Amino acid sequence: MVDITWNKNQRYHITKNLGLGKIIVLTNIEFWNTHYEELKDWCDCNNAELTGMIVEFQHERDLTLFCLKWSQ
Repeated sequence: MVDITWNKNQRYHITKNLGLGKIIVLTNIEFWNTHYEELKDWCDCNNAELTGMIVEFQHERDLTLFCLKWSQ
């Protein structure tokens, strides 16, 4: 089961119960479009993979760093 409920004003949503590692779904397309290059550069430097509006992390600490950097 995948938890995909979110507030439309959020920038991202942390998915749960996927069994595929730690994944964030970016939910604000305007934010994604405006900050795409900066997001891509951040992911390249912080052991994360940006695919479209999905960010995948290998480690919980990297997900935490993302949340600290990109929270509203």
